[in-house]
Amino acid sequence: MWRVFWTAAGCIGVLITFLVWASNQVTFLYVHPRTHGYRVVIDRATGAAVVTTPMTAHGLPVAEGGQPKAVALETEYNFGLMNPLTDGTHHFTVRNEGAAPLRLRVGPTSCKCTVGSLNKGEVLPGESTTVSLQWNTGHQEHYAHGATIYTNDPDHESMEFLVQGNVRMLIGCDQTEISLGSLPPDQPTVVERVIYSQVWNAFTVKDLKKQTAALEWETLPADEELLTRFHATSAQRLRLTLPADIPHGRLTDNLQLSIIPDDGSDVHKLDLPLSGFVPQRVAIYGKAIDAEGIVDLGDVREGNGRRITLLVKVRDPEPELPAAKVEVFPKFLAATFQRRESGKGLYELTIELPADAPQCQYHSSPIGHIKIDSGHPRVGAVELKLSFAVVPRETL
Repeated sequence: MWRVFWTAAGCIGVLITFLVWASNQVTFLYVHPRTHGYRVVIDRATGAAVVTTPMTAHGLPVAEGGQPKAVALETEYNFGLMNPLTDGTHHFTVRNEGAAPLRLRVGPTSCKCTVGSLNKGEVLPGESTTVSLQWNTGHQEHYAHGATIYTNDPDHESMEFLVQGNVRMLIGCDQTEISLGSLPPDQPTVVERVIYSQVWNAFTVKDLKKQTAALEWETLPADEELLTRFHATSAQRLRLTLPADIPHGRLTDNLQLSIIPDDGSDVHKLDLPLSGFVPQRVAIYGKAIDAEGIVDLGDVREGNGRRITLLVKVRDPEPELPAAKVEVFPKFLAATFQRRESGKGLYELTIELPADAPQCQYHSSPIGHIKIDSGHPRVGAVELKLSFAVVPRETL
């Protein structure tokens, strides 16, 4: 029993002795607004705060008995044109033209792909060191990478070094996306883009994945003028054709090209977003219809009635609508849809508010409407809002 007690007491004593010894070896660094730029430690014997070596804002000792002077022969370097995904290295020279040792420390870099390093961290007066930047170009068209070096030169506490240049295009398109705008619904749309490489001597477009089933594509040779314009070693023209019979509405797709280079490397993918808009195949003109497709009969005095005629143009390779039907709301309205004698695909839509229509308001809620069911597989149905009111005779 006593043996266990004295063993435990001995272990506790050794632990206390170690803690006392360790506390005498510890130095505490305090940062205080009134001691900015100085190193403050606690004296082990007295416990008092002691100001020691002055420090820069980035933790480097301030030189005493003179001042260092950091001078960079250059801080920027343009590497020009490089291959994509290539590692690069450049060395910048920093001289100490002051009267005290120059101390340097590597700070942050612009991205993870950039590494900054120093040949040596202390430079005596009159001597030099090198700052090295290592980076990867990536595959974007332009690269710019930088690093920061901290110094104890009070006039240059930090120095920025930058490398930049352009990246050869492994495979690209003259436009990053294909925007077709408004497509004519009554005729095919054909557009060409240039697929080029500034690295490969030749390539083949093996496949093009698309969601728009009606879209057709082919590749054609590129001439010397295109090679020169894009500084390319090889190029092809990509021709896209959309037929005239696609449904109206917004068109969006993401074209993915599978490209085989001549250097025997793996198949490369090139994504080209495609967008466009196919307007309705029916255009309606007249003073009574606005840009939003609302037909406005205005306010009509009770007992007078009103009649308007709109011109309808069908924009389709097959512009005839022999089976068209018209529906109106409210039911007391009358409407006719008939082919115009002159002009292919031209029709007249006549809307009549009868003189015996009751007092009513169809400007907002509710609002009248007209539906033209064309009976055409591509034209479909066209709906128009109809705004009007029948007001008492004494109102107007």
